[in-house]
Amino acid sequence: MKNRRRLLDSAIPSLFLPVLAPVPTISASADIAAKNTEIPVAGTSFKKTIAGSPRKDANNTPTPKNQNHCLETPTKQKRKFSPIPDTPSAFDTPVKKHLCRRIIELNNVVNKKDKKIKKLSDSNRRLKRQIVSLKSLLAKLVNKNLRLMST
Repeated sequence: MKNRRRLLDSAIPSLFLPVLAPVPTISASADIAAKNTEIPVAGTSFKKTIAGSPRKDANNTPTPKNQNHCLETPTKQKRKFSPIPDTPSAFDTPVKKHLCRRIIELNNVVNKKDKKIKKLSDSNRRLKRQIVSLKSLLAKLVNKNLRLMST
């Protein structure tokens, strides 16, 4: 029990894993498959060969549909999202209820932080404008003071 690994508080369970499609095998072309070829057998010397023809599988031939399906990334595939209930009472297991409460709590924390950041950026913007106006006022006063001293 001591050496058990624990998740961090920032760990997020991933529900949408990439969907892996079977890779189509590339079969020999029709003209090669029709000919008898010499196929070396494993475990025998290289001189001994067995005459035969490679298997021709119609099911494994790559089609444009299969190739496009295999080349798509998980982000391009459309996923069906089921609506997530907003209340913990909508879930049937205690674990799911706890996770829902935790999601609601974390959403509130994020919203509070966003509001705080917005307030700080607004005050920062206002203070920058004040600094610019005070610098220009200071420059005017310095020029005015220099003129008075020179006269």
